[in-house]
Amino acid sequence: MKEGFPFLENKSEVRKGRREIIPTYVYFYITHKCNLRCKHCWIGAGLPSQDELSTKEAMIAIRDIYQLGCRFIKFTGGEPFMRPDFMDLLKYTRSLGIDATIETNGILLTPEIINELSRLDVSVAVSIDGITRRSHEFLRGPGTFDRTLRVIENLARSGVNTQTITVANEVNRNEIPLLIEKLLKMDVNIIKINPQILPSGRGADILDINLSYVHLRQLVDFLIKKYYEFPRRILIDIPCGILPIQIARHTLNNCPWGYGVLGLLSNGDVSLCGSGYLSKTLVAGNIRKVSIEELWLESDFFRRIRAIKPKQLKGVCGNCLANKICRGGCRIYAYEVYSDLLAPHPICQMYWDHDEFPRHRLRYPNVDATYP
Repeated sequence: MKEGFPFLENKSEVRKGRREIIPTYVYFYITHKCNLRCKHCWIGAGLPSQDELSTKEAMIAIRDIYQLGCRFIKFTGGEPFMRPDFMDLLKYTRSLGIDATIETNGILLTPEIINELSRLDVSVAVSIDGITRRSHEFLRGPGTFDRTLRVIENLARSGVNTQTITVANEVNRNEIPLLIEKLLKMDVNIIKINPQILPSGRGADILDINLSYVHLRQLVDFLIKKYYEFPRRILIDIPCGILPIQIARHTLNNCPWGYGVLGLLSNGDVSLCGSGYLSKTLVAGNIRKVSIEELWLESDFFRRIRAIKPKQLKGVCGNCLANKICRGGCRIYAYEVYSDLLAPHPICQMYWDHDEFPRHRLRYPNVDATYP
């Protein structure tokens, strides 16, 4: 037992019991509080949620995640470093042998914090939305670009497994090739490109800058070529049905919703991911009332989610040969666009609507997959 966590003594062993379904990873939205007000934030982070988990409650949750059999937590927010106790939570996580990644805007990362992150052997994913001050700060606010770039460079130099996340849009689309080149030269390990702004939170107010279909297709084609040049360092966040099979096997972007991923919100709500912030109908329950294990294994919410079969998906996803692998991709993206958890992935449907969905990926090429 690590010193400093007395309330966890004699409770850190993995409980014996049913392990029919073990989450591959947990998204822990450790706080809704954020130091920025990014225009495209899909959960509208800013002020902390009411009644956020205390340090003790958060540590107990981490212990229970470990006991459930999960060995990977992605800490996100809000901005995780806005919690004064975040480093203590991170240290406790690592003391259990749980791997951790932190999603952050990077602004609060001092050299001292970066050294500690290196010592803890965690991964850090920093959001950067352009190669110029204009494009990055258009979304993230004044004074953020230089500091973000400096933090990425310092993380990579310190030996931290460094990742970046970029949301492509009409403002920054022409910069993405140069941004990737710069990040590769900085020895960033993984460069993730999100091709669309989600239509929720503050993102719902700026959908006019989402990539047009033509520009989306151009970006995807470019990223596919770039992936072949730098295998596994470029992560293309689109469903595998429209990717070449050699890339689809390795992009790791098939969300295992319902079976492999669990979302824990800052107030203790349990959901698919951060989707519980968008609608209470997407919340299984709260860990203050029911254990995380019971919510994961027994709740009506997760039972209903797991009952969804690939053949029930609508539009092009219901006719796609890859639907048993990707299961329609991000269900929350589909839900926010179409208000239907069985709806097709919006990007795949766009490809179909423009008659460019790969015909060899269709189970029945002559069936009309129009949606809605």
